[in-house]
Amino acid sequence: MSNVDCLDVLALKRLKELARLEGGRDVVPFEEFHASLSTAADVSKVEAWGVLKSMEENGLIEIDPFDGIRLII
Repeated sequence: MSNVDCLDVLALKRLKELARLEGGRDVVPFEEFHASLSTAADVSKVEAWGVLKSMEENGLIEIDPFDGIRLII
């Protein structure tokens, strides 16, 4: 498994954890996602956006530039 694949798995796991907070929420703000991801791995904002765009292209999430990240799965 490559580093990109590992980062994708970690990102999805973090998004699921953040979405479950506060009794479950629909949208996770990017800043909160990036802060959570960067504590586990040294990830820049550009890398985090790249991972999110890849996940969006694969139909796992929707990105709303005003609200945040919405899990589809």
